[in-house]
Amino acid sequence: MSRQSNGICNVCGSDDVKKLFSNKDYTVSNELFDILTCNNCAFTWTHNPPNSEEIGKYYISEDYISHSDVNDSFRDKIYHFARWFMLNRKCKLVDKYSKAKQGLMIDIGCGTGYFLNAMQQRGWETLGFEPSADARRVAKMNFNIDVLPSNELLNFTKKVDVVTMWHVLEHIHDLSGYLNKIKDMLNESGLFVVAVPNISSYDANLYKSEWAAIDAPRHLWHFNTSSISQLLDKHGFCIEEYYRMPLDAFYVSMLSQKNISHKINWFKVLKDGIIGLMKSITNKDASSSLIYLIRKKGTV
Repeated sequence: MSRQSNGICNVCGSDDVKKLFSNKDYTVSNELFDILTCNNCAFTWTHNPPNSEEIGKYYISEDYISHSDVNDSFRDKIYHFARWFMLNRKCKLVDKYSKAKQGLMIDIGCGTGYFLNAMQQRGWETLGFEPSADARRVAKMNFNIDVLPSNELLNFTKKVDVVTMWHVLEHIHDLSGYLNKIKDMLNESGLFVVAVPNISSYDANLYKSEWAAIDAPRHLWHFNTSSISQLLDKHGFCIEEYYRMPLDAFYVSMLSQKNISHKINWFKVLKDGIIGLMKSITNKDASSSLIYLIRKKGTV
């Protein structure tokens, strides 16, 4: 199998790195992947993941529900409830922080199109990019939304008012290429919205190598507020504000419990989720996932 060698830090270029732990792919392959961190800037990543041509088969699983509309198990129902709960919050954040109202918005890694549909209903012109043909099919079937394959983003030439990536940036092989492309696409007053898991969260420190949001090899990069700020700064962006994703503490704890024992201890999931939620209220950096509102440097 072809692997993408990455023993050099993507943020600062240092080769002074150390292994944090190995993470097992519980979703598809049961392979182990080393998780490395930079001793210079603390950026963290999955070492030697499958390259962009090989990674597709690691998404082929009924457990990977963000590319489908499966709603059979109790876990699926929790995921769908969390998505419904967060949709309105996501839309309100875009409306609040975008300097353009009802402009052109693109969603990279749009999945089955729920967010695109919600923003269309609020009067926005939208366009989605998604690598999964199954997810594109579901978006067309449910919402009559035509979603483009992700590789067509490179040929996209329009200026846009908002770019969103909801739990997508951690999957992107070519971080620099995507961030440079997004910077070129955005209007000078444009808004870039990124949601990613937070490797410095309460639940990440609790579950460590079993933390479900490591999700190697699908998650290539593992961010906290410091490392994502440094990465964005390197590409001409700055963070204007960031927010918690409160329900992720419960969902990720549920999946982490399943990783540990192959069954879910609901009492522990509830306890860990509540503690994580309470800690994140007083300290956003303890939140399981974070939403970043980003602009080009000099426009905040």
